[in-house]
Amino acid sequence: MIENSDQKVTGGFKLAEQAGQTMRDIVGATREVATLMRSISAASIEQSSGIQQLNSAIGQMDQVVQQNAAVVEEAAAASESLKQQAHGLFQAVDTFKLNAAVEQFSEQKLRPATSNTLSSLVKPQSRRATADASRALPTKRIPEGAGSGKEQWQEF
Repeated sequence: MIENSDQKVTGGFKLAEQAGQTMRDIVGATREVATLMRSISAASIEQSSGIQQLNSAIGQMDQVVQQNAAVVEEAAAASESLKQQAHGLFQAVDTFKLNAAVEQFSEQKLRPATSNTLSSLVKPQSRRATADASRALPTKRIPEGAGSGKEQWQEF
């Protein structure tokens, strides 16, 4: 019985040593897992910070894009306005076409203006332009003899 007891004590001792080693292995593995979890947590925090910075940058880019779109829209509106103004000026200038009579007129002496003289200098493009032009012509006639040497210009 002593021998049997000794074997059981020895077997129990070996089992206790194995259990102790297993517990040490478990504690070591738990420490490794804890270290890995801390590394994962630190990487997650860094990744989260990077994502926040990326979101902030994307938000700023979105604001800049919206501002640029507003500037482009304003520029397009200004361009359209300028285009319309240029077209209006072109039509205003294009209403009257000067012909070779201007050259003849500058070579001749100044003489009283008549509707025939003015109509030979200015040729309206359309009936509407003709009506507009006839309303724009001065009604005051330059007296005869005004072109004798020293011309006297009058304001209308």
